Amino acid sequence: MNPLRSRGELVISMTLAETFLLLVFMLWYSIRPTLAGDPKTAVEVLRKENQQLTNKITSLERELADTRSRLELWQKRFDQLVPGTDEELKKALTGGGRGRPRCQEANLLLEINLVNGNTSMKVLADNPLLRATLSKQGIDFRMGNVFSRTPEVDSVLQALGSYRSGDQECRFDYRFNYSTYEDYYVGRERFEKYLYSAGRVQVSNRTN
Repeated sequence: MNPLRSRGELVISMTLAETFLLLVFMLWYSIRPTLAGDPKTAVEVLRKENQQLTNKITSLERELADTRSRLELWQKRFDQLVPGTDEELKKALTGGGRGRPRCQEANLLLEINLVNGNTSMKVLADNPLLRATLSKQGIDFRMGNVFSRTPEVDSVLQALGSYRSGDQECRFDYRFNYSTYEDYYVGRERFEKYLYSAGRVQVSNRTN
Protein backbone atom coordinates (compact mmCIF):
# COMPACT_ATOMS: atom_id res chain seq x y z
CA MET A 1 0.00 0.00 0.00
CA ASN A 2 1.26 3.47 -0.90
CA PRO A 3 1.86 5.48 2.32
CA LEU A 4 1.25 8.76 0.53
CA ARG A 5 -2.07 7.54 -0.78
CA SER A 6 -3.15 6.40 2.67
CA ARG A 7 -2.13 9.73 4.19
CA GLY A 8 -4.03 11.62 1.48
CA GLU A 9 -7.16 9.59 2.02
CA LEU A 10 -6.91 10.29 5.75
CA VAL A 11 -6.60 14.02 5.15
CA ILE A 12 -9.55 13.97 2.76
CA SER A 13 -11.63 12.02 5.30
CA MET A 14 -10.80 14.50 8.07
CA THR A 15 -11.64 17.41 5.78
CA LEU A 16 -14.96 15.89 4.86
CA ALA A 17 -15.77 15.24 8.54
CA GLU A 18 -14.91 18.82 9.48
CA THR A 19 -16.99 20.13 6.58
CA PHE A 20 -19.94 17.98 7.68
CA LEU A 21 -19.67 19.22 11.25
CA LEU A 22 -19.51 22.79 9.99
CA LEU A 23 -22.66 22.28 7.93
CA VAL A 24 -24.45 20.75 10.90
CA PHE A 25 -23.41 23.67 13.13
CA MET A 26 -24.55 26.23 10.52
CA LEU A 27 -27.88 24.43 10.11
CA TRP A 28 -28.45 24.33 13.90
CA TYR A 29 -27.56 27.98 14.23
CA SER A 30 -29.97 28.97 11.45
CA ILE A 31 -33.00 27.22 12.99
CA ARG A 32 -32.31 27.60 16.76
CA PRO A 33 -35.03 29.60 18.63
CA THR A 34 -34.18 33.22 19.09
CA LEU A 35 -35.55 35.85 21.41
CA ALA A 36 -36.47 39.05 19.70
CA GLY A 37 -34.97 42.13 21.20
CA ASP A 38 -33.46 42.61 24.62
CA PRO A 39 -33.62 39.55 26.97
CA LYS A 40 -35.09 41.94 29.53
CA THR A 41 -38.06 42.39 27.21
CA ALA A 42 -38.64 38.63 27.21
CA VAL A 43 -38.68 38.64 31.02
CA GLU A 44 -41.23 41.45 31.04
CA VAL A 45 -43.40 39.51 28.58
CA LEU A 46 -43.29 36.47 30.85
CA ARG A 47 -44.15 38.58 33.88
CA LYS A 48 -47.10 40.11 32.02
CA GLU A 49 -48.39 36.69 30.98
CA ASN A 50 -47.99 35.43 34.56
CA GLN A 51 -50.00 38.37 35.89
CA GLN A 52 -52.73 37.75 33.33
CA LEU A 53 -52.95 34.10 34.42
CA THR A 54 -53.04 35.16 38.08
CA ASN A 55 -55.91 37.58 37.36
CA LYS A 56 -57.77 34.87 35.46
CA ILE A 57 -57.39 32.42 38.34
CA THR A 58 -58.65 35.04 40.80
CA SER A 59 -61.67 35.71 38.59
CA LEU A 60 -62.46 31.98 38.29
CA GLU A 61 -62.16 31.55 42.06
CA ARG A 62 -64.69 34.36 42.59
CA GLU A 63 -67.07 32.77 40.08
CA LEU A 64 -66.68 29.39 41.77
CA ALA A 65 -67.39 30.89 45.20
CA ASP A 66 -70.51 32.63 43.82
CA THR A 67 -71.72 29.39 42.22
CA ARG A 68 -71.21 27.45 45.44
CA SER A 69 -73.10 30.11 47.39
CA ARG A 70 -76.04 29.89 44.98
CA LEU A 71 -76.07 26.08 45.15
CA GLU A 72 -76.05 26.15 48.95
CA LEU A 73 -78.89 28.70 48.98
CA TRP A 74 -81.01 26.58 46.61
CA GLN A 75 -80.46 23.42 48.67
CA LYS A 76 -81.18 25.25 51.90
CA ARG A 77 -84.38 26.93 50.71
CA PHE A 78 -85.83 24.07 48.64
CA ASP A 79 -84.27 21.10 50.45
CA GLN A 80 -83.26 19.44 47.18
CA LEU A 81 -80.40 19.32 44.71
CA VAL A 82 -80.20 21.82 41.88
CA PRO A 83 -81.85 20.36 38.73
CA GLY A 84 -79.31 18.90 36.33
CA THR A 85 -81.62 18.09 33.43
CA ASP A 86 -84.71 19.59 31.77
CA GLU A 87 -86.81 16.77 33.24
CA GLU A 88 -85.58 17.48 36.79
CA LEU A 89 -86.19 21.20 36.29
CA LYS A 90 -89.75 20.55 35.10
CA LYS A 91 -90.37 18.34 38.12
CA ALA A 92 -89.05 21.01 40.50
CA LEU A 93 -91.17 23.73 38.89
CA THR A 94 -94.28 21.55 38.83
CA GLY A 95 -93.84 20.74 42.49
CA GLY A 96 -93.32 24.37 43.41
CA GLY A 97 -89.74 23.64 44.39
CA ARG A 98 -90.82 21.18 47.09
CA GLY A 99 -88.23 18.71 48.19
CA ARG A 100 -90.78 16.86 50.32
CA PRO A 101 -94.48 16.15 49.73
CA ARG A 102 -97.41 17.75 51.53
CA CYS A 103 -98.42 16.24 54.84
CA GLN A 104 -102.19 16.48 54.31
CA GLU A 105 -104.77 17.88 51.92
CA ALA A 106 -105.29 21.08 53.95
CA ASN A 107 -101.56 21.64 54.14
CA LEU A 108 -101.49 25.38 54.99
CA LEU A 109 -101.03 24.81 58.71
CA LEU A 110 -99.86 28.10 60.21
CA GLU A 111 -99.86 31.83 59.84
CA ILE A 112 -96.78 33.25 61.52
CA ASN A 113 -96.28 36.92 62.30
CA LEU A 114 -92.90 38.35 63.19
CA VAL A 115 -93.29 42.04 63.98
CA ASN A 116 -90.35 43.99 65.43
CA GLY A 117 -88.91 40.76 66.79
CA ASN A 118 -92.18 39.53 68.37
CA THR A 119 -93.53 36.20 67.13
CA SER A 120 -97.13 34.97 67.06
CA MET A 121 -98.31 31.74 65.50
CA LYS A 122 -101.92 31.04 64.48
CA VAL A 123 -103.18 27.54 63.64
CA LEU A 124 -105.00 27.45 60.29
CA ALA A 125 -105.67 23.71 59.87
CA ASP A 126 -106.36 20.80 62.16
CA ASN A 127 -104.02 17.82 62.55
CA PRO A 128 -104.94 15.19 65.16
CA LEU A 129 -101.43 13.78 65.46
CA LEU A 130 -99.84 17.16 66.15
CA ARG A 131 -102.63 18.04 68.55
CA ALA A 132 -102.07 14.81 70.50
CA THR A 133 -98.29 15.25 70.53
CA LEU A 134 -98.42 18.86 71.72
CA SER A 135 -101.17 18.28 74.27
CA LYS A 136 -98.64 16.28 76.30
CA GLN A 137 -96.74 19.56 76.69
CA GLY A 138 -99.84 21.49 77.70
CA ILE A 139 -100.29 23.09 74.25
CA ASP A 140 -103.80 23.13 72.78
CA PHE A 141 -102.94 22.89 69.09
CA ARG A 142 -106.29 23.34 67.39
CA MET A 143 -107.53 25.53 64.54
CA GLY A 144 -107.80 29.21 65.43
CA ASN A 145 -105.56 29.13 68.49
CA VAL A 146 -102.66 31.58 68.68
CA PHE A 147 -99.29 31.07 70.38
CA SER A 148 -96.88 33.86 71.18
CA ARG A 149 -94.79 32.57 74.08
CA THR A 150 -91.33 31.47 73.00
CA PRO A 151 -91.50 28.00 74.67
CA GLU A 152 -94.81 27.26 72.91
CA VAL A 153 -93.52 28.40 69.52
CA ASP A 154 -90.34 26.35 69.96
CA SER A 155 -92.35 23.26 70.93
CA VAL A 156 -94.53 23.56 67.83
CA LEU A 157 -91.48 23.89 65.56
CA GLN A 158 -89.82 20.88 67.18
CA ALA A 159 -92.98 18.83 66.68
CA LEU A 160 -93.03 19.85 63.02
CA GLY A 161 -89.40 18.85 62.63
CA SER A 162 -90.12 15.28 63.71
CA TYR A 163 -93.53 14.95 62.02
CA ARG A 164 -94.03 12.07 59.56
CA SER A 165 -96.96 11.19 57.33
CA GLY A 166 -96.92 7.44 57.81
CA ASP A 167 -93.28 6.49 57.27
CA GLN A 168 -92.69 9.34 54.82
CA GLU A 169 -91.10 12.70 55.54
CA CYS A 170 -93.29 15.65 54.59
CA ARG A 171 -93.61 19.39 55.07
CA PHE A 172 -96.50 21.62 56.04
CA ASP A 173 -96.91 25.08 54.50
CA TYR A 174 -97.11 28.40 56.31
CA ARG A 175 -97.96 32.01 55.57
CA PHE A 176 -95.44 34.57 56.82
CA ASN A 177 -96.14 38.19 57.78
CA TYR A 178 -93.17 40.32 58.75
CA SER A 179 -92.55 43.95 59.65
CA THR A 180 -88.88 44.80 59.12
CA TYR A 181 -86.27 43.33 56.84
CA GLU A 182 -84.55 41.94 59.92
CA ASP A 183 -87.81 40.16 60.78
CA TYR A 184 -87.90 38.82 57.23
CA TYR A 185 -84.43 37.27 57.27
CA VAL A 186 -84.60 36.05 60.86
CA GLY A 187 -88.04 34.54 60.27
CA ARG A 188 -87.13 32.72 57.10
CA GLU A 189 -83.98 31.36 58.70
CA ARG A 190 -85.96 30.09 61.68
CA PHE A 191 -89.25 28.86 60.22
CA GLU A 192 -88.23 27.48 56.85
CA LYS A 193 -86.19 24.77 58.48
CA TYR A 194 -89.54 23.16 59.27
CA LEU A 195 -92.11 24.65 56.88
CA TYR A 196 -92.50 25.59 53.22
CA SER A 197 -93.57 29.13 52.42
CA ALA A 198 -97.01 29.66 50.91
CA GLY A 199 -96.60 33.43 50.83
CA ARG A 200 -94.81 36.33 52.48
CA VAL A 201 -96.35 39.74 53.20
CA GLN A 202 -94.78 42.83 54.76
CA VAL A 203 -97.08 44.42 57.35
CA SER A 204 -96.85 47.43 59.64
CA ASN A 205 -97.76 46.59 63.22
CA ARG A 206 -100.13 43.66 62.85
CA THR A 207 -99.62 41.06 65.57
CA ASN A 208 -102.42 38.57 64.98
